[in-house]
Amino acid sequence: MGRYVNLKITFKMSQNSDVVLPNSAFDSILARLYFDKKKAENTFNGDYDQELPFLEKSDGVYHTSFPIAKVKAFQNRLITKSFDNAHFASMGGNIMASMEDTLRGRYKAWFEHFEAMIVDKVIYYVRGDIDVIYDLLKGLKHLGKKASIGMGKIKETIIEEIKDDYSLIKNNSPMRNLPSLEKYSKLENSSRVLMPLNPPYWKNYRSVECIISNSYTSEDK
Repeated sequence: MGRYVNLKITFKMSQNSDVVLPNSAFDSILARLYFDKKKAENTFNGDYDQELPFLEKSDGVYHTSFPIAKVKAFQNRLITKSFDNAHFASMGGNIMASMEDTLRGRYKAWFEHFEAMIVDKVIYYVRGDIDVIYDLLKGLKHLGKKASIGMGKIKETIIEEIKDDYSLIKNNSPMRNLPSLEKYSKLENSSRVLMPLNPPYWKNYRSVECIISNSYTSEDK
């Protein structure tokens, strides 16, 4: 492996771009990028639980922080998945018998409502192999959820090598979900919750008691 260093990664967001930040540490994003790369190389074995060899790990967790952002405003978003057959036909589309009009019937009420944030930048702290991390982040164009509809567009990615490792603890506060150990029990601004310690975070059955910060949406200091 390459050189392990302490990093501060800053994503400058496009103007007026809203983002839904994931409620998980940066290892979740790096894992997705890493596995996508292995899939493209036809070397992925289908094991999403495998170790990420390019990240420092201690006490059972990777050295990657939760996102840090100063929120300028919140924005309510509503997405519907309606499809107007009549309008499609008027544009020359071919209506097949298997196509169902979602403007009426059992699908007409489908919608998703969520809250997005307007932020200028999002910061993560990481300790790992700088060369691998730099390579993985080269192709990252959007941050957070709903990237498929253009949310969380990244304007610039800045990767800085820093002196101290803030990926686990900073200013005596947890920077990510930490195991419920005595050494972390006295941290300030913290709570105990049930969640997985490592990616994939969507496997909820792997949840254990963790110590987390009460808030990450604040200005980095």
